[in-house]
Amino acid sequence: MGLSRNPLSGSGWFYEHCQMWPGCALSIQYKSLLLEMQTPFQLLQIFETESCGRMLALDSRVQCTEADEFIYHEMLIHPAVFCHPAPRRVLVVGGGDGGAVRELLKHDGVGHIDLCEIDRNVVAASREFLPSLSCGLSDPRVSIHYDDGAVFVRQRRGFYDIIVSDASDPIGPGEALFRQSFLEDIQNALRPGGIFISQGESFIVHFEFFRSFAGLMKEVFPSVSYCWFPVPTYPGGTLGVFLGGFAHDFRIPRRSPPPGFDNQVRYYSAETHKASFVLPPFAADVLR
Repeated sequence: MGLSRNPLSGSGWFYEHCQMWPGCALSIQYKSLLLEMQTPFQLLQIFETESCGRMLALDSRVQCTEADEFIYHEMLIHPAVFCHPAPRRVLVVGGGDGGAVRELLKHDGVGHIDLCEIDRNVVAASREFLPSLSCGLSDPRVSIHYDDGAVFVRQRRGFYDIIVSDASDPIGPGEALFRQSFLEDIQNALRPGGIFISQGESFIVHFEFFRSFAGLMKEVFPSVSYCWFPVPTYPGGTLGVFLGGFAHDFRIPRRSPPPGFDNQVRYYSAETHKASFVLPPFAADVLR
């Protein structure tokens, strides 16, 4: 990563370089750097950008921007939640910005959400600088735990209907959340009929990761799918989500959105749900 700064105005360009996509970089122009701190786990930055609203970066990698985070968070949560007949208890690992929790709270049947975030500074920064994402963190249905998610999930056998791994890239603090041992602990923490959701990178830009993680998922879950969608401020402009379960066809929701739900979302719909699971042959072959 690099920052190209104007010493007088404080504005400049944010450059993301990542070992997962060598030879490429993502650049976003910013007006000001609102926060920069080295936490015990990672470098945390929040920018006011020129065209994407506020942006959260961890270890110099974009996590979300106000311009397009709604696409990612809606598609991380709603396809899986509508595939569960009656989700009551949900665990979110990572996701300290609050976007995943915000979307879960749109489902009236969800009665309890545990958010397990290893870095309390991410939650504090989001509360201060990203209120449109963190708006649900004070809801009485939400309990926040500052802990290692890989450890936390081992203590909750047979407890959750849905578990969401809203992890950063599989390098740095998030690496443990993409190991087979973590997936096995997830399986044990789910109730019968439970569903696991994981941030799944881009099958286009990160194909080797996609193929490797799909293999791990298939070792643990009988039913594995991948949905994808546009997120312009992520590498390659697309991102995906892995879904794992025990007897699910994730292309077909088991419940319909209630009346008025379409007024609460901007990207998710019954149509985008089905379309998001259509993969080109080279990617679909990996999941067969």
